Amino acid sequence: MPRLSYLTWSRVAVRLLRGPLRGVGGAQVSGLVHRRGSPSARTTTSMSSQISSTAANFRTRHSTSLSHREMRRARVAQREVDRSGRAVATVLKFTGTTSYALVRAGKDGGSIRKKSAKATNLHTLMLFGENHGSFCKLFGDMFQDAKALRVIFLSGASYDVEDLLHSFSQFVHLRYLRIKGYVLNEKMLVGSISRLYNLLVLDLKECQSIFDSTREMSNLVKLRHFLVEDDSYHSEIFDVGKLKSIQELRRFEVKREKHGFELNQLGQLLQLQGSLEIHNLEKIEATSELEEIKLVHLHHLNRLVLEWDTNQPNRDPEKEQGVLERLDPHSNLQEVCIRGHGGCNYPTWLCTDFSVKNLECLCLEHVAWKSLPPMLGEFLMVGEERRSFAGQTFENLKKLELINIAALEKWSASSPFSNLEVLIVKDCHELTELPLPHMFPNLQQIDILKCEKLVSVPQIPWTSALCKAKLLSVGANIEDIYYKKNDQFDALDSELRNLLAFSNLSEIKTFTICKCPNVPLDQLQLLKSLKGLVTDGCSNVLWPAEVENSTQFKFAVEYLHICNWGGTVKKLAQVISYFPNLSVLDLQKVDSKEAGEVEETEAIARRQLLLPLQIKDLLENQSSLRSLIIRDCPMLISSSSLSSFCCPFPILLRSLRLEGVKDVSMFTLAPLTNLIYLMLYDCEGLRSEDLWRLLGHGHLKVLEIWRAHNVFDVPEPLRMCGQDVSHNSSLQAHETEEEPRTVVVPMGGHFSSSLTRLELLSNDDMEHFTKAQSQALQMLTSLEDLQISSLPEGLSRLCNLKTLRIQGCGSIRSLPKGGLPGSLVELYIWWCSPIWSLRKATLPSSLTKLHVHKCTLFRSLPKGSLPSSLTVLSITCCPDIWSLHSKGSNSSLPISLQRLDVRGSNEKLKRQCRKLVGTIPIVKTEGLPYYDPSTV
Repeated sequence: MPRLSYLTWSRVAVRLLRGPLRGVGGAQVSGLVHRRGSPSARTTTSMSSQISSTAANFRTRHSTSLSHREMRRARVAQREVDRSGRAVATVLKFTGTTSYALVRAGKDGGSIRKKSAKATNLHTLMLFGENHGSFCKLFGDMFQDAKALRVIFLSGASYDVEDLLHSFSQFVHLRYLRIKGYVLNEKMLVGSISRLYNLLVLDLKECQSIFDSTREMSNLVKLRHFLVEDDSYHSEIFDVGKLKSIQELRRFEVKREKHGFELNQLGQLLQLQGSLEIHNLEKIEATSELEEIKLVHLHHLNRLVLEWDTNQPNRDPEKEQGVLERLDPHSNLQEVCIRGHGGCNYPTWLCTDFSVKNLECLCLEHVAWKSLPPMLGEFLMVGEERRSFAGQTFENLKKLELINIAALEKWSASSPFSNLEVLIVKDCHELTELPLPHMFPNLQQIDILKCEKLVSVPQIPWTSALCKAKLLSVGANIEDIYYKKNDQFDALDSELRNLLAFSNLSEIKTFTICKCPNVPLDQLQLLKSLKGLVTDGCSNVLWPAEVENSTQFKFAVEYLHICNWGGTVKKLAQVISYFPNLSVLDLQKVDSKEAGEVEETEAIARRQLLLPLQIKDLLENQSSLRSLIIRDCPMLISSSSLSSFCCPFPILLRSLRLEGVKDVSMFTLAPLTNLIYLMLYDCEGLRSEDLWRLLGHGHLKVLEIWRAHNVFDVPEPLRMCGQDVSHNSSLQAHETEEEPRTVVVPMGGHFSSSLTRLELLSNDDMEHFTKAQSQALQMLTSLEDLQISSLPEGLSRLCNLKTLRIQGCGSIRSLPKGGLPGSLVELYIWWCSPIWSLRKATLPSSLTKLHVHKCTLFRSLPKGSLPSSLTVLSITCCPDIWSLHSKGSNSSLPISLQRLDVRGSNEKLKRQCRKLVGTIPIVKTEGLPYYDPSTV
């Protein structure tokens, strides 16, 4: 193995590829070492751009500075590394002012040797990729002398930073620190950071760790940027006035503590820019406290939020009025938000010429003013007899929010808001009037929420410029309306005829109507782009008016969902007839309480009706229909006493989902030879011979059966694929001695099936697979994904099975030896309480992922070792397992492991796994996992 050369490093960028390094948890590493002098700290923008570039791009960008000989030497050495069948670590060293080095570790064996490269002059360190945590302890030795670091970027961190950079607090020359990922020992890290006195930029915006406190950050007197996702980290800084160079402080809480949080702290931060929120202004006891703060001097601010706590007792309106007047900002401010102010009037500085010309966003929330600024129009407040006079309109106002203005009764305008793009009016419970729609010619979004007394509402959308609209609890008739241009329109309990401008909805693709009255069909035809229609509780919503001829209406809708239908079958059939191009029909809770025709009533009385006559005929004529869903419609598919079974569904269906059908035994599914997907949930009387006929056709790929019986019992005689099984040597069925009434297909036969995924869950008669049922399952050799609630014999014969999910099995104590197929890649064991161990030699060598979840008695992994191919090991919410190691063994974890998850387990196991941080790329010990079996 080539030896690691000694270098004088100035800049390092390491990009880690997927897979852990062998010997320290890993596979491949490639990186770049670049030296070009000693760069000084750069601006935030240029440094962020530099750091976010990958190592490969970094090498390409600087390769022109290498001589032809140097490039040739690099390529030759690279080929030597690639041709080696073993893992190697090498450094390519060049002479001259610019030096490059490529570090590469293979994955076939060996490990990186811990040579102590001289890093005393290293200035920039960047680690990329979520797996570089597997190298942190190795690199910790390499970088132990790197005391001159100016820039550090840790991308995808999942370890204690002290393991990578020993004595982290001693990096006193550090200017830029960015951490992306999840770090351990957050409390110590924050304490170390607070001693980096030369730090200019601290970027924790993408750090997923939760820090207890940032109180001591005021020690970083040179700090310019403190980037975090949660604004509360800014508000926790004690004596923030010491950070005279800070350029962003998004949140400040007045008198958060008795000392160190006075409002005059802000008066010293003259470099502030961007957004500033000042909370708890009610704690100001006298206007004299405002003498040292001059917001007018903060010229770089563009957004200001002033907030009072509305829940405080004994409010003093006069004092609050004086405080607001003294907090006048500079004239270039673009956004102003005032919340909870208890004074009587708006501040005079909000009406200056500068505000009128420059203000772009204004939010007024829960203010007790007797009037609103005249630049917004004319207002009539509760208890007043005359409207206020309108003044000059805000010239550049783009967004306006009026929230919880209790005294606002009427609002009108004489001049248009030409630039307004967003209007939000919320919780104005006394509001009865809004300006006319033409006063907002360029409005793109309007939200009117909880304004119950509003009389007039503009038609949505009244202009083509409107892109989004949300109306909730508006007036007497509107419960919920949501509109999004080119996408969807949702309406709940609304008078659609008067609320919708159908002529402007031609680009809508999805229309959802819930508990709404009649929609004129001629207006619905204006929705030229409509592809999906959802109705809920609307029995007459699409019923034509008396003057309309229903036969003329045809819509190009491809997806139709009808839920909670209460009308007659005749009306339902007519509604479906409007949509001849359906590809998906979803009927949910559709049960007619009225018989539409006399012959239909008679047929039901004779129990001879499967689907209602009109709907059955309609579906047969739906040549484009490919997917049918019928959920919780017990009366829609009625039972029949006919001796000859028929299929009530279109034979061209490719997907069928039935839920809650009371008696499936009275019709057949066998003619549906084109089915690819079949789901049966809580369907009584399932005929297993139908399933075998469908499987024999060779088209069905996904079969999901929940809460059914006799799934794998095949009664005699069985005709499959047009042949009598009793006379077919390859598919012959017979009775077993153990269960005389159970007929199965013997394993010696040949069976062609395309089924790749099978789910058999919550089926009472399959808590234990019988021998016959196990043999039947073994015939499905094409299976790749199997989810079951009990463990049958002979799974090893499913030679193509890649994923096995065992869920809710109450009888399994351990896995059988050699009982799993050698092709298995993923194994999930969920909610199987009795299982207590995985015995040796039960897991195939091909396994890469093992998940054990909520198995309360689970105690041990296989003795010896897990499969050497395992990359993911997850043992979550299993309180009885205390160790991952077998007795007499130091470790049972393979070196290929990339992810270890023990969340929700006992503390002893968590402590053991925390010690593996730095040798396994991803280790999860904190928090609770969430498992959705349908999405894993």
